[in-house]
Amino acid sequence: MNQRKEWNIRIGTRLKAVRTNLGFSQECFAEMINLSASYYKKLELGMYSLTIERIILLHQKFNVDPTFLLLGIHTDNDFLSMIANCESYESRNRLCQALEIGICILREDDYEKEHYHT
Repeated sequence: MNQRKEWNIRIGTRLKAVRTNLGFSQECFAEMINLSASYYKKLELGMYSLTIERIILLHQKFNVDPTFLLLGIHTDNDFLSMIANCESYESRNRLCQALEIGICILREDDYEKEHYHT
């Protein structure tokens, strides 16, 4: 398999992960980035290359980290961006659980401040 095809497959896999993490069907996501559903499906399968214009559009509309999409490396520390850019459902669930725990801790701290430190 040539190098370009391998890159397309990896990028397509990450694109699919982003789409599913955001909760969109292929058809809906394709429409949102101005592509036909059949063309988009081929992007996810690695049959076509993702253009720089689409990468920029994905970043602008959905906060998709271009470095993650192209290389699989996270560079953004924004939590919501990390959730959108997870490669697996399991990783996304772990991040969501961590967020829920963090929110509970903050609520407990607020409760303690409100009731014990007044």
